[in-house]
Amino acid sequence: IPGAAEVLGEKLRAAVAHEPLDGHEVTVSVGVACSRPGREVDEDLADLIADADAALLQAKAGGKNRVVVSE
Repeated sequence: IPGAAEVLGEKLRAAVAHEPLDGHEVTVSVGVACSRPGREVDEDLADLIADADAALLQAKAGGKNRVVVSE
C-alpha cells in the first residue's frame, strides 16, 4: 500500500503542477504515511498523522513540489 499511496501523491502533484492558476505556477508537497497492522486505532491514528506531518515537512525542506513517504 505505501507504493500505491506514493503513486497517488505523485499523480496529484503532477496534475497540479501541470495546470497554472491565473498564470502562476502552483506546486504541491505531499507527505505519505501508512497504517501499521495490529495497532489500536486511536494510537495508530495519532502515529499516522505524526508520520504524515513529518514526511510533509521533509518534502517542503527538500525543495517543495515533491512526495515523501514516511519510513
